[in-house]
Amino acid sequence: GVHFEYLPPVTVRALEPSRGPVDGGTFVNVTGSGFSARSAQLGYVWCRFNTTSVAAAWVSSTELHCVAPAHAAGVVGVEVTLNEQQHTRDGARFEYEVVSAHGVHPTSGPIAGGTLVEVRGAGIALPDARGLFCQFGAADAVTATHSSRELVLCMAPPSVEGAVGAVPVRIINNDAVYTSVVAFTYRAIIEVYRVHPVVGLRSGGTLVTLYGSGFIDTLLTRCRFADVLVPARLLAPGQLECTSPLPAASGYVPVEVSTNAQDFSSSGVHFEY
Repeated sequence: GVHFEYLPPVTVRALEPSRGPVDGGTFVNVTGSGFSARSAQLGYVWCRFNTTSVAAAWVSSTELHCVAPAHAAGVVGVEVTLNEQQHTRDGARFEYEVVSAHGVHPTSGPIAGGTLVEVRGAGIALPDARGLFCQFGAADAVTATHSSRELVLCMAPPSVEGAVGAVPVRIINNDAVYTSVVAFTYRAIIEVYRVHPVVGLRSGGTLVTLYGSGFIDTLLTRCRFADVLVPARLLAPGQLECTSPLPAASGYVPVEVSTNAQDFSSSGVHFEY
């Protein structure tokens, strides 16, 4: 009463995505025909990337899911078996790429989040329907925009528990977590308490000292007089110095501070021209 089952022909037509990082972890959708539910129940369905086999998740007779293992850079054949022995020979190919993240810009932002961060790297593949994300430290991943294979854009989420300090930034693409990481530093919220002097000439050029908190000395630290940005110099903790620019007109203008030339304080302190 023991039986042996002959399976119908099995084919692999396409892989989606067809490329991923050498670290492995890419969630690959395998489409084809003849994928047996019975073989899946017996645990016989596997995907083989070159010589490395990984278990496949059966979805339907035309769809399997596999997670690509780690492999050296290059193109490898991907085939399927339904009996842990005989494999398809359809010539499906998967390309392993060296994916890296080189840095972020700006390198810091407020703990409240909201900074538009450029993650710069190489070999970043175009995402499929599973999407592209950035993860800042232990915070939930946020949606990212694929600008090119060298650039991803994402909005920094709020710092976990409002903590100040550096956190790793990871890219998650097609459900694969890229192991190459860069750092982003969360800074304290900037506040401007007062300025001195509070008035200056219509021609600009007044040396203005700002008193507040959250000031740091970076190449991107700026004072903003209305919509005009000027460099700032840290004199002491809680004390910045800027030169007032030429204004559009006489009158009062708000003066705010940024340490990354993007996210500014919102303290509402004014300077009069």
